[in-house]
Amino acid sequence: MRATWDGQPISAEPPFGATVVVFRFYGGATEVLLLHRAHHGPEYAGDWAWTPPAGARLPGEAVDACARRELLEETGLELPLELTECGSAEWPHYVAEARHGAEIRLDAEHDRFEWVTADEAPMRCLPDLMRLPLAAIERIHGSRAVGGGAFYDQAAVFETYMAHRARPESPNEAIEGPALLDVLGEVRGLRVLDLGCGDGRFGRLLLDRGAAGYVGIDGSRLMVERAAPGLNVRHARIEEFAAPAASFDVVVSRLALHYVENLAPVFDKVRAALTPVGRFVFSVEHPVITSSDRAWGGRGQRQEWVVDEYFVTGRRETDWLGARVVKFHRTVEDYVRLVQSSGFSLETLREPGPTRAAIASEDEFRRRQRIPLFLLIAAAAD
Repeated sequence: MRATWDGQPISAEPPFGATVVVFRFYGGATEVLLLHRAHHGPEYAGDWAWTPPAGARLPGEAVDACARRELLEETGLELPLELTECGSAEWPHYVAEARHGAEIRLDAEHDRFEWVTADEAPMRCLPDLMRLPLAAIERIHGSRAVGGGAFYDQAAVFETYMAHRARPESPNEAIEGPALLDVLGEVRGLRVLDLGCGDGRFGRLLLDRGAAGYVGIDGSRLMVERAAPGLNVRHARIEEFAAPAASFDVVVSRLALHYVENLAPVFDKVRAALTPVGRFVFSVEHPVITSSDRAWGGRGQRQEWVVDEYFVTGRRETDWLGARVVKFHRTVEDYVRLVQSSGFSLETLREPGPTRAAIASEDEFRRRQRIPLFLLIAAAAD
């Protein structure tokens, strides 16, 4: 009778085993759990080096029991399994969703694990047949809304967004940008960290105004690649940024924090990164907008707004720029409480509106007077 590497018998009848592709949604992206086999050392990257949890079926064992057992043995996870159509009668493929922060406990067969993006996972798995189970994740990933950098890394979304920003009456440039610069004030001689910097164009402006230094981070690879040469723009999620204590005078964030599910640790890290007299200045999509999109189909100019479930905070999905995007709704009070609980003093709270100087069209000016698009907050670290 055939046996596994550790001497366990293998069923002589199909199905011979099962694969479980474990995924999670983190920071608006789909990530896949891959395990590294220990047999050829930790640096080995050839065939069978990285695989999803998988293993052989014991004689007489039900195949779903095999999948659950292998998942538990190899990762320590006990998760609901969903059988997919990507496998075969000889070797079925399952998917299982894990929560962010789930503890992974490896068995002796594996020496490390990584969570990698759904786009990167197929490139890690060799030989080609090991990529077959990942087709299930590609279907899940393609049919679900995503947020943050993953949203803007969709090529069509990225190009549409860049064209949207180039419009002379883009609300970002005509309303939010001038208001944020007004609140930000003099930046000459200041070291600036920009969370969710996009292509870094705001950093170029701040440096031109005399900022002593600029570091931008963004979760979109396409945005970082578009940044002008010489700008210090780095690819990282806002949730994962790290900065030395008291290394910045100002932290800014323009219309990015509503993509982050858990802001409290981000605000704590911002506070630690600032000097004792530093400032945190950020804008978000206004909560009356993020509360509900029931009056808008995602196409054309929006003419009606519904504010509903305002105090039901959390995940929202909406159509924008031709795709589904994930945002996280909070009330105005929620943002103020986050600021204060992280040790900041609230300086300014603004809901910037349109100005005739910035918006030439009378119809557009009146449309922008109907409802606030942005919430802008400045807070002091002292």
